[in-house]
Amino acid sequence: DIPSLKANSSLQALLQRCRRQLGFEQAILFALDSVHRTVSIRERSGEGILDSNIIPSLIFSPVRDVAEDHEAVIVNEIQIHNRDHFRYLLELCPNTVACIGIPVPAQTQSDYALFVLDKHPHQITKEQKIYVEALALALGTALEQENFRAKSMLIQRTALIGHLTRALVHEINNLVGPLASRLENLQASLTVLEKNPNLPDLQETRNRIIGNELVEIQNNVRKIINTTRMFGRIAAKGKNEVLRVD
Repeated sequence: DIPSLKANSSLQALLQRCRRQLGFEQAILFALDSVHRTVSIRERSGEGILDSNIIPSLIFSPVRDVAEDHEAVIVNEIQIHNRDHFRYLLELCPNTVACIGIPVPAQTQSDYALFVLDKHPHQITKEQKIYVEALALALGTALEQENFRAKSMLIQRTALIGHLTRALVHEINNLVGPLASRLENLQASLTVLEKNPNLPDLQETRNRIIGNELVEIQNNVRKIINTTRMFGRIAAKGKNEVLRVD
């Protein structure tokens, strides 16, 4: 059952449910960027001690094994002989004694691992492992939904820009299209004036072609440019305000 909430709220609710169901102190969703070889905390539930300065070193911890190699890690109680393997995870959460680490299957750019940690030893059962695996599936679904929504928004924005571009090209073509015929008229008028020079006629042609028609085209193109700029400013607004719609 994936809560119908925003992405971060869904992840938080699932981690909280996992932690409380198992009786563990913390539940952490780690994200691994396999390209840059970095680990980060995507979401966390619990109030245990956490040393965020250790996060860059988690690439050398079981977090990487779980996220990238998809190897589950289940430890009832971390013993002295395997403390080196859990060194950076223990430095991140100094009170950790029992640990469950399960890979989170998600078709996303990052790899994910769910870790449930507690400061007391636990006899982790097969049923508990299956429960954490089920929560990992739910987390993966929530992450994929978030990824889908982000891609959907990008597609919508791209489509909007495409519609705007087509509209602008159409309007500019409508304005620039008559230029060819008007230039032909101007050339014809100049040819006539060359054969029969007449200053009043020349002045009239200049006023009609340059003073009226070309200036009108220029002003209309400027209107389109200003409209485009206004669209960009409207799209970038980060506040709500009351607007008249008539």
